[in-house]
Amino acid sequence: MDPRATLSQEELARVNERAESIAASFEALSRADAARRLAEEWDKQGTSFTEAVFTVLNEWADDPTVPINVAGIDPDDRWVTVEGEITWLFDEPATRNQYQVGYLEDDQGTSAKVTVWRRSMYGPMVRTLSEGDRVRIALGKPGEYNGQKTIAVTSDTAIISLDR
Repeated sequence: MDPRATLSQEELARVNERAESIAASFEALSRADAARRLAEEWDKQGTSFTEAVFTVLNEWADDPTVPINVAGIDPDDRWVTVEGEITWLFDEPATRNQYQVGYLEDDQGTSAKVTVWRRSMYGPMVRTLSEGDRVRIALGKPGEYNGQKTIAVTSDTAIISLDR
């Protein structure tokens, strides 16, 4: 049973309002998913609304497979998952170790430089990118260079093509 069904209109409005802001923080998370999970957590006996919000935020923030906005990339994290469009690819990578280098832009218009390393092409989930591709890069290695967010595609990374 959907836990939102037991909420009053006022409570449901509160959940939906907060769910919208939670979903905005995680690119691939819908408001409905956030609202359902928030209502589940709030429904637990003894959990306040504020505790439920923090629990849900922490769950998704700690899950490296949940996409985040490019602006939220922390270069000190071990892994990151982002979604966006490949807007530009370099004609030639700077070194022989690199297979492809380009830019991914998320739905907020923020870009990160993406480097697909030649060694990562042996990973079963890595594919060749093309400009205009809409992709999810799951479990990429985050970084930063001269203030620019970066994502390294390793053999542990999955590049998933998204429907337009």
